[in-house]
Amino acid sequence: MLSRSVALSESISIPRRVALLAHVPAFETMASSEIEQIAKAAKEERYHPGAVVMLEGHEADRFAIVESGEALVSIFDNRSQSVPIAQLHAGEFFGEAALLEPGRRRNATVTASKPLHLLTLDAALFRRMIGELPQAREAFERNAELIAVSNFLKMCTPFGALSPAQLRELAGKLTRVTVAAGSVVVRQGDIGRSCYLVRAGSLEVLLEADGSERKLATLGRGSIFGETALMIDAPRNATVRSKETCDLLELGRDDLAAALGEDQKFARRMFELLQMRGRPRQASGIEAHKRTTEDGNQIYYLKNPAKGTYYKLAERGWFLWQRLDGSNGMRDLVCAWFAEFGSFDPGAIAQTLGGLAMAGFLEGVDLQMKAAMSMIRLKWWQRALLTASRAVDWRWTLRGVDAFFTDAYRGWGHPLFSRPALFAFALISALGLGVFFFDAPTGKAVLAAHGRLKWLVIPAYLVCTALHEFAHALTTKHCGREVNGAGLGWYRFSPVAFIDTSDMWLAGRWERIAVTAAGPAMNLILAGAASLLIPFTSNPVLIAGLWQLAVISYVLVLINLNPLLELDGYYLLMDWLERPNLRKKALEWLAHGLGPALRTTGQLREHRFELLYGAGTLIYVVFTSIAVAISMRAYADRWISRWMPSVASHYAAYVFAVILMGFFLARIAMDLRGKTRSFMP
Repeated sequence: MLSRSVALSESISIPRRVALLAHVPAFETMASSEIEQIAKAAKEERYHPGAVVMLEGHEADRFAIVESGEALVSIFDNRSQSVPIAQLHAGEFFGEAALLEPGRRRNATVTASKPLHLLTLDAALFRRMIGELPQAREAFERNAELIAVSNFLKMCTPFGALSPAQLRELAGKLTRVTVAAGSVVVRQGDIGRSCYLVRAGSLEVLLEADGSERKLATLGRGSIFGETALMIDAPRNATVRSKETCDLLELGRDDLAAALGEDQKFARRMFELLQMRGRPRQASGIEAHKRTTEDGNQIYYLKNPAKGTYYKLAERGWFLWQRLDGSNGMRDLVCAWFAEFGSFDPGAIAQTLGGLAMAGFLEGVDLQMKAAMSMIRLKWWQRALLTASRAVDWRWTLRGVDAFFTDAYRGWGHPLFSRPALFAFALISALGLGVFFFDAPTGKAVLAAHGRLKWLVIPAYLVCTALHEFAHALTTKHCGREVNGAGLGWYRFSPVAFIDTSDMWLAGRWERIAVTAAGPAMNLILAGAASLLIPFTSNPVLIAGLWQLAVISYVLVLINLNPLLELDGYYLLMDWLERPNLRKKALEWLAHGLGPALRTTGQLREHRFELLYGAGTLIYVVFTSIAVAISMRAYADRWISRWMPSVASHYAAYVFAVILMGFFLARIAMDLRGKTRSFMP
């Protein structure tokens, strides 16, 4: 039912009206005096949120331009469901398509989603104007055709996440094809490079096998077929033949690539949606765990026990997850989202579905990674950033280790968490720290007198690292969670060992903090024990070994508790503050939010934590990278000089240092852009 506009005095000035009309493409060729006459004859309308401005199927009575506010455009699909297709903002116009020919009815419903202020031309004035100006009529007709095609694209599941601008761009690339009844549109076995959207009519899908045909399905308005050709040059897996005269829209692979341009994010989403045009469903065996944060928000963690993977969802993501039962397609999800939250955001839906599919939480979804990459052509700098990311941060994980740590905890690890044991560990750590500083000259003197004993630093480092990670694992078992893996890798400047404690995501805040703190605590205990043993021996080998063990343990404590690196200190801070993805969000704000904040009063104070943490992280990583590059240059110079003259080795070492520095800076650039792994579909 149509809502009446709110009757208010006119408030749009004549110059503003002229400006609004002049931005309509059909009016661009009109003289200023003509536009001003139309502007004076125009009317104003205001609507409260939720009010219906125009109703699908009703007689056309006016043309409207949005002066301020927002409006939602929706249409009814084949199942008589209302499908949101666009959001209109200030400066956009609507209602012209049904006015171009007498007797035409509205083909969409327009509803105010925010307080809406319109400038309108009644049907008589609009038709008189286009009758006197053939150029304006032609422009409106071209625009109406683009809108009709865009609306149709919006109804087709794979294209539901496109913005209005992307839809217009893509609509301009489509070729309209009319096929007679009985015509074969695609033939099984042929190589295709285009897909088709059914605008009108019906077709049947046939499978040819053993000299006979078997009917698989019937396609009607809004269906899409042949989409695999958009990704790979694969043979058609079925024949599609028209049952009646059909109006089709053809989209070629090259045309899609041209429409996408350099928007790699949308290209990935496009492939995700094409693969999910059916009805995605939850993978079997998925566990869901709910957690309430300090500020009262609900977070849901999904766990796939078969793959040892996890996925975090906010409340809106959880809303979608509950509807992935194999009965809802993209269109259904968009409608349910709008009904629940009152917002039209197919992009967010597509991103969530794509993330769930990539992580293996959906069944019946094949993203065809190689096919997607064949179309997503990375720029040279994107390839360089990916190479830098892999060079300074990679990991190898051994799975299936939980049984080992479970046996260790049950066998002898459980008593280590008793109160007497924890008190003893604290006492050893405190007393050992005092002895270390008091008796430090002894260890230094022995090591200086027996320089050959410096090699003990290697086994000392291995012992410290192994026990550090073992402490993480045992504490995870003490909290009743699983250890998903153990492995080795390279992080920023050095090799690392790690324990996969992702299962702790499902635990409480203080349990997560306990597991994270267990590693540095073990190093403190180890350093304290080594320091306490030094006064009880005169053996130089033992003294040198124990002293180096203590030094390395204390160094590892300082490094791991540094909150500016993604190590234990960072995760302790993140869990303590209840700020997920702290580093990523702070650096992204520094890159994208600092500029606007400097121009807005109070914004810096509101985001002072992001400013301080992001700037501190950036400064630390830059200076550390420079220090590492300088140190590596010296080592490289010494190593290269064995095979070439000193002058040449000197310059070669500088080249090596510059390349190394470039890798580090490229990774920083990726962190700031917030695109560490976003180039991969």
